Amino acid sequence: MILVELQADLERRKGQRTEAGAQVCTTQTRLKLLVQLEVDIMEAQEILQTVAQATQRELEYHISELVTLAMGSVLRDPYELCLDFVLRRNRSEAVLSFRRPGQDVKLEPYEGGGGAVNIAAMGLRFALWRMQRPGSRPVVVLDEPFYHLNDPTRELHVRAATMLKTISEKLGLQLLIVTLLPELIETADRAFHIARDSHGVSQVEVV
Repeated sequence: MILVELQADLERRKGQRTEAGAQVCTTQTRLKLLVQLEVDIMEAQEILQTVAQATQRELEYHISELVTLAMGSVLRDPYELCLDFVLRRNRSEAVLSFRRPGQDVKLEPYEGGGGAVNIAAMGLRFALWRMQRPGSRPVVVLDEPFYHLNDPTRELHVRAATMLKTISEKLGLQLLIVTLLPELIETADRAFHIARDSHGVSQVEVV
């Protein structure tokens, strides 16, 4: 009886050993797959980081270039637009700032004054339009685009109007502008004067 019980226990232990061996093989196979998966993920992350950095550099070039050119063509003492990408909440965000040419000190955009922000916002709008894929219709509507550009001599307004004219021609953009600034009206291809009569009806007149 004892011999029978020992043989049964031996067979049971052999079964346990076989099952344990199978589990070890399965675990080893899963471990190899996990190790390979980790390697694949790391390689994918490196590829994504490379692509993201290249995309960010391209964005920085296209956006900073156009905005800096716009401010340089209008303002007497222009800033450069700096576009930095930072990781916040596991997401890459673009941070805009101003910098004087040749200086490392960066300013918040509002520290540059309303005129600089006004011109920078205009340049950003055109830069983002140019990068649209697929592109939208080449028509941009502007409502008093240089409202915050303060210059008693009107020199900056003349420069701003020239800048808009140049951008319109180079990008093939049609600009529809609502404005009271004579400098913008003078550089327009066509101008219309709109006024309401005593009955509240708008009257349109070609200038």
